[in-house]
Amino acid sequence: MIQQILLPLAKQGGAEVVTGYSVDRLNMTKDAITSIHLQKGRQQPHTISTNAVIIASGGYLNNEWMIDHHTPFQMPILPINSGHNTGDGLQLAYDVGAQKSKLGVIMLCGGTIKDLSQPAYKYRDDSVCIAAAKQGMLWVNERGNRFVDESIAENLSLAGNALVSQNRVFSILDQTTLNQLSAGPIPRPMNFGAGALTQLSGLTDEVAKMAASNQPYIHTAESITELAEQLDTPKLVETVTRYRQFCQHQADDDFGKPAKYLYDLSKGPYYAIELAAGAFCTVGGLKVDRGNAVLNHKGQPISGLYAVGNDAAGVLVGDTYGFNVPGTEAGYAVYSGRHAVDSIADLI
Repeated sequence: MIQQILLPLAKQGGAEVVTGYSVDRLNMTKDAITSIHLQKGRQQPHTISTNAVIIASGGYLNNEWMIDHHTPFQMPILPINSGHNTGDGLQLAYDVGAQKSKLGVIMLCGGTIKDLSQPAYKYRDDSVCIAAAKQGMLWVNERGNRFVDESIAENLSLAGNALVSQNRVFSILDQTTLNQLSAGPIPRPMNFGAGALTQLSGLTDEVAKMAASNQPYIHTAESITELAEQLDTPKLVETVTRYRQFCQHQADDDFGKPAKYLYDLSKGPYYAIELAAGAFCTVGGLKVDRGNAVLNHKGQPISGLYAVGNDAAGVLVGDTYGFNVPGTEAGYAVYSGRHAVDSIADLI
């Protein structure tokens, strides 16, 4: 949408679009923005005079230091984004006295394979990830206990919230389950824009290949007892024994999971695939007023400085607000961007 629609319209309206530059400083005179300091590679830095700047850098999801210091999560949060949301825009505003606000809110997007060596988006359409994280299979924590009705995988926000409540999470599958998911139909059909996906063809071979590669996020054993020893999950045998009873009777007495998600773990080899929470973006960082002007520590607008989208979305959230409505984040980005431009029209 940006390249095909918004960019041509911006150029038609007289906007000049430049890329490859970094802004390393906002300059102020008498508490008002007067210019920005630019740098591009090894070129000489230069300054552009302006009396209005909009911060629209997309938050700080890709800044590990900020995630560690401003969010409460013990489990790794794996970004599913462009990789460029490093909090630079927020820091520019903080350097000129902007007030920090609502740091720590993350828009989670369900589970993904805990592969710390690859960008999480690479597993979006992966059959192993779909099976382990999105089909309501048995999830256990670091002690081997269940902690949730796993069918919440249907809801990205709820699944993400459940995952980050634990230190570690493993999705437990056996060979029979893999064969059933491979042949289909899977309990939760997936749709990636090319029609409904109702079976995970090749899943068995992909899991075997993954296990043979000795990746740290997958474990395999011939028995649940052996698997529990590998994972150091003392309650796993007890949990699986009880879970099998639910599968046999097609009734989950502990969490009420729908019967279509109850797959009997009765035949090895067994697999434990470690999950982490995926995330689309952080939300918030700068306090703004209704005109999207950035506020200082006294709650007063910093003249000429505005923030939109994920940098300013703290106005949307309280301590427990969950982004479980599709379009929430994108909707505010579109609205706030247009609103900020309306607010500064008279200044420029």
